[in-house]
Amino acid sequence: MKVRDAMTAPVVTAPPSATLEEAARLMLSERVGCVVIVDAEDRERAIGIVTETDFEVTDDPIPFTFFHWPKLFGKYVWSEPSMEDMYALARSRTAEAIMSTPVLTVDEHEDLWAAVRIMVVNDVKRVPVVRDGRLVGIVTRHDLLKCLVAEPARTSSA
Repeated sequence: MKVRDAMTAPVVTAPPSATLEEAARLMLSERVGCVVIVDAEDRERAIGIVTETDFEVTDDPIPFTFFHWPKLFGKYVWSEPSMEDMYALARSRTAEAIMSTPVLTVDEHEDLWAAVRIMVVNDVKRVPVVRDGRLVGIVTRHDLLKCLVAEPARTSSA
């Protein structure tokens, strides 16, 4: 099976200048777990990715201590009001500020195993798909589930 046979297209994209609020709205309205950030001039060239994970509070170590503390959008959350401040900040912060780069991609003509290997080795849940360096789709864990339940191709023995 080739990547193109399993990928989802089109991909939900946004420019690097999109706010995190805009990215979140896109993800919610399109019911997807990520937005691929594309070059502002060349809307088919992936330059980053923002995923649901980027909106999660993480338990990060405080530098030079043994303590861990919640962190959101790269800043420590010290109290409930500070978390509200983080969400207010996110309404104006750009996708470019938190996007993951470089974007790991797979060519549409590769075997699906190439996408799976990228996902496993790099601990990512989705991989944008390219054709000649141009964004054409995305392979996600959900797409892999669809492959599992798809009817196998039938060959005729006539």
